[in-house]
Amino acid sequence: MKIFRLSLFNLKRNKREAAAIVFLTLVTTFLMATFAVSITQIGSAFDRAFEETGCADFILLFQADKYRDIYRDILEEEYHVTDVRESSVLYGAGASALSKHGESIAYNMIFVDENTERKMENFQKLNAFPDDEIEKLSHPIWLPQYFEITAGYTPGETFTFVSGGRDYPFTIAGFYNTGLYNSSSMLKCIVSDDDMVLLSAVYEEYRLIAFDTEKKFSYEEYYEKCFAKSNENVLSAVIPLDKDAEKLVETAYLAVFLYMSVFFSIVTMISALFLILHKISKDIEEQMVQIGVLEALGYTSRALSLSYICEYILTGGVGAVIGGITAAAFSPVMDTLTRGMMNRDVHTDVNILRILIVVIATIALVTLFALSRAARVKKLPPVVAFRKGIKTHHFGKNILPLEKMRHSINIRLAFKGIGNDLRSNIGMGICMIAAGVAIMFSVYTFDFFKSGYNGLIGVLGMETPDINIIMMNGVNGEKFCDEIRKFPEVEKVLLTRAMGDYVEIKGCNQSAAVFSYADFSLTDNLRLKAGRFPEYDNEIMISARRENTENRHIGDSIIIKGDVCEKSYIITGIVTAMNNNGISVYMTEDGYRRIRPNDRPNAVEITLKNEEDRPAFTDKLTALYGASAKDTTYAQTVQGSLEERIRAKADEKMAVLISQYGVTDVDYAIRIGDTVISGNSSRFVIKEISSMKDFLKSQMASIAAVTKTFSFCAVIFIAVVVAVILGIIAVSAVKRQRREFGIMKSMGYTSRELMIQLTLRILPVTIVSSCIAAVLSVWVQRAFWMAAFGVQIPESLPLMIGTTAALVLYCLIVTYISAGSIRKISVTELMTE
Repeated sequence: MKIFRLSLFNLKRNKREAAAIVFLTLVTTFLMATFAVSITQIGSAFDRAFEETGCADFILLFQADKYRDIYRDILEEEYHVTDVRESSVLYGAGASALSKHGESIAYNMIFVDENTERKMENFQKLNAFPDDEIEKLSHPIWLPQYFEITAGYTPGETFTFVSGGRDYPFTIAGFYNTGLYNSSSMLKCIVSDDDMVLLSAVYEEYRLIAFDTEKKFSYEEYYEKCFAKSNENVLSAVIPLDKDAEKLVETAYLAVFLYMSVFFSIVTMISALFLILHKISKDIEEQMVQIGVLEALGYTSRALSLSYICEYILTGGVGAVIGGITAAAFSPVMDTLTRGMMNRDVHTDVNILRILIVVIATIALVTLFALSRAARVKKLPPVVAFRKGIKTHHFGKNILPLEKMRHSINIRLAFKGIGNDLRSNIGMGICMIAAGVAIMFSVYTFDFFKSGYNGLIGVLGMETPDINIIMMNGVNGEKFCDEIRKFPEVEKVLLTRAMGDYVEIKGCNQSAAVFSYADFSLTDNLRLKAGRFPEYDNEIMISARRENTENRHIGDSIIIKGDVCEKSYIITGIVTAMNNNGISVYMTEDGYRRIRPNDRPNAVEITLKNEEDRPAFTDKLTALYGASAKDTTYAQTVQGSLEERIRAKADEKMAVLISQYGVTDVDYAIRIGDTVISGNSSRFVIKEISSMKDFLKSQMASIAAVTKTFSFCAVIFIAVVVAVILGIIAVSAVKRQRREFGIMKSMGYTSRELMIQLTLRILPVTIVSSCIAAVLSVWVQRAFWMAAFGVQIPESLPLMIGTTAALVLYCLIVTYISAGSIRKISVTELMTE
């Protein structure tokens, strides 16, 4: 009981230090407990929500004209699938739409009717209009929860798709719960049968196959079996999706934030342990004579050590328990955050056992470190304690003597104090390094996202033009590009292939998205990590993630499987690529034709001199080359002369032949009396027109905003932790050296000079620690981005230097302010004592 009362006495005397340790252990326990509970709960929450929808685990989307019944038969015969759900859907790659605020945006969108939706899963309506009101809507649409949670739409609002300069407005009838196609990578909308017919002229038809299988399913193995039986390349004709892939997409960023919070909790724990070690050491030094008196009175060293340990069990225990309770109470907030990140209604359970484990582990760690330092009391018998720890008489070397000093005596006095407290300086340096790494990492992340999603665009590993055009079959791409280059608004035109083109790599179970250009030097957004661009037909570049996961390097050979052959390529460069999960490869146009000699580029990427000219230039392209064939089939009746109406009707018929039946060239001649009206399909150059930037905005804008806010809050949080550490150190130094500072005041030193001396003591440690933190932060940043996204974000040396200098200055300012308690030292009061 006496020991406990002694601990309480020390706590009352050192309220500020005790409060700091409570705060740090509270934050540590809260962050660690939240991570321990949530890291598994978000996965199980997704599983529960997915099971409620009754959705199939696997869905394959085949291009309608490339689908063969044998592909379904393989599932039934080879994989013993008994319930294959098959239907027709529409797919719009980068389908343009208008956001709630009227801005242009794009999504990968699948359109299905209600019958198809019920084949895939249970049609669970959420927040919907009454049935009688829905029947009155001319163009109703059901949207997945993504649009309600992320975009903030409500039933009754208008959702508008845009294609070829025309608007296709739909009225939101309500929202529904879906298993797959509920993330920014791909979304699924339910429309009426009539609207499916209308939209079939705008978007491409795909064949949907949904199924479940208990047997392990490998896409690569399935594609090989399809190729073996059909002798056709299936890889570029199918878009796969399954439960695990959807789960990864919806939970990946939330998991990243949780792991970042763990890193911050480690910083706070290091800080708490340092304060404990620092305070026990200083208490023992300050109370050494009292320790000797207590030992002389019969108190054992074990009892005195226990008094210190009990003090920190109380402070650490209070902080850990409050942190655990806060983590448990945080569950509803975590549900809200999880709902916003996963775009679906989820509920996470409070795992009390895991929270208790974290609380007990925190208290145990605090106790262990307190015990390790409090054990020093055993080395202080009464005689040594009465001598202030001096075991024998000795004469130490006078470091930095004051004799013959003429200037900067305050600096000399400050530096003399550094060597007298070497252990504390080392401990403080470790804390500063950990906090500095966290601050700098957060600053780099904030800077990367300061302009929204534009930072992510820079590491996509693909071009991001203002306008993307997919040409009709048979169009001369080179000639079309030459024509577009002549427009004054155009800065650059590249001829390539539409996204979604994949190739197989021999010896690898992961297919690769392929990008091909005639000249890679004309590209702007392909950032080399190492090496050079491919120049010859046997050269190739790979992504940084593929380099790491497959252990492939510059100079190695890689074999690509073509339609009927295999070709070897030499790796010439490594690209930081975030697109397609970082599995892309890059080759020249001639190199691509080695594996697919019959394929020709079908896409044009247009970059304008002024991005704001994009709407007007899109209209200009439409006027010169006509609307796309798909849009023309959906055109309304043209008013005008007989010849104009005939030509419009002829264009409509040609558009149907081209867009729905694969016809490439059409000529017509219509005779009316003596008049012959003739024409051809040469005006149908554009199959689809869209904007990659609009699509990226829909995928990345919300993620960039959340990450930017999170990193800004992290900087403030760690800055507060640094202020707590330095404040406690400065205040304890003033308290411990109260007499010395009073004597110096009596000798003529001002409070300001003494505050400067105390501040300058941490200058060398702060500078060294900040420089080490700057170097380590670069390594941490590279490791984090490579592990999370397979990319390497650009580094700014001026930002690194500026952040390091700002951290040093911040530490000095905080220490100077905290040292203000020197002003309260009274020379008269000390003389009276």
